[in-house]
Amino acid sequence: MLDKLRETDLVEESDDTIREIENPASPLVMLLSILMFITSASLIPYAIITGFIAQGIPISAIGIPYALYLAVVSGVGVVSAMAAWYRRAWALPVYVGVALVHQAVLLLDGSWNVVVLLIPALVIALGITQKDELTL
Repeated sequence: MLDKLRETDLVEESDDTIREIENPASPLVMLLSILMFITSASLIPYAIITGFIAQGIPISAIGIPYALYLAVVSGVGVVSAMAAWYRRAWALPVYVGVALVHQAVLLLDGSWNVVVLLIPALVIALGITQKDELTL
């Protein structure tokens, strides 16, 4: 059946699918991508809240631009989490870049604290240990 898929080209990514079936990701890579997804997707409610209620967070005084920033940061983070799930090598550098930008914005805003750094640092440390598996 796989030969028929290759012959007909009905599925362009059949080779990637075959590789994933033959070589499933380790549980740590799955944990990495789930943590990346959770940390990135958790910004979406803040984007919605700051878009409608521009109070509470000091930088949110600018309202809609900050909500758009949060939406872009969370979107790029979710994409990198999906890339980690499919073991793409570019997933970790993209997540690190987004995390650094977000930490810098929080530092400039004055709402940065150690707890905000803890989870992304844990995710990045886990990603570095699993870097060899993110090669497809």
